[in-house]
Parts: sequence; C-alpha cells; structure tokens
Amino acid sequence: MNKIGILFVVMALSAIAIQAFIASAAVTSDLSGTKAVLVTMINQDPDPAASGEIVEIRLGIQNIGGKSADNIAIEVVPTYPFEAVSGESLIQKVGTIKSYQTEGDMRIIRFKVGINKDALAGTHQLKILQYEEGRKDDFLVSSNINIEVRNTENAETVS
Repeated sequence: MNKIGILFVVMALSAIAIQAFIASAAVTSDLSGTKAVLVTMINQDPDPAASGEIVEIRLGIQNIGGKSADNIAIEVVPTYPFEAVSGESLIQKVGTIKSYQTEGDMRIIRFKVGINKDALAGTHQLKILQYEEGRKDDFLVSSNINIEVRNTENAETVS
C-alpha cells in the first residue's frame, strides 16, 4: 500500500511539473514575436521622500519579448502631489532595447520630481508612460510606481 501511495505522489508531482513547463513554454512563445518592455522602480532617493523636497527616481527598463523595441521613450507624468522640477526633463529617450533582455542587461534611467510642500505622508502613485518616439498615441503603455512620502517636521523655536 505504501508503494502505491508513493507512486501516486510521484505521478501527481510529475503532472504538476509538466503543466508548469507547458505553461511557461506558452508564455515564452506568446512573447516571441512581440515587444514586452517592462519599467520597474529600482529605488528612490531619499527614501522616503519628504514633502517640499525633490526625489530622484531610478527606473529599470528591460524587454522580455522576442522582438527588439526600437526608439523607446519613457515619460513621467507628475500629478499632485508630484511636481515638475525646473531644468529637469520629464521624458527620456532609451533607444533600442534588444529582445530577451534580463535584469543584468537592464537599462537604468533617472528622473527628478518635486513633492508638493503640503503632501500628506503615505504612498503616492507616479504615472509613467512608455512609447516609441514620435508615436506616443499609437504605442502607449501606462503604469504607476509607488513613491513613499513623509511629512517634513516643522519645529518652531519660542524664546
């Protein structure tokens, strides 16, 4: 009876492993003829950001699809509590990202945005757009990244 139980468990685990392999192969084949550009938050400096100050955001750009992504541009869309910083661009040209780029091949880009002085502490979402240069309306992916914000402590001296 124990041998039958062990055989049953081995067969069940084998079936699960085969299903996982088929599912991963299907996902890979689905991306083989497409661009799949991922934009992920690497970090922010300072962390957490303080209201009334500027935060630098580092984003990682990679293409997990099977087709090269040409002339990629990444744009930050600051809405309250985020603000554009004078002299800092909200759009960065990434260029071409070859197919099947892994984390080791990730491109890192940086943006600086201001935090409104009246911003409440907490997690706020910053909108990120990715598109091909000159084709913003045709190829557009929108995502949000979370930015941690804390209130600045105001100390008053009374004499």
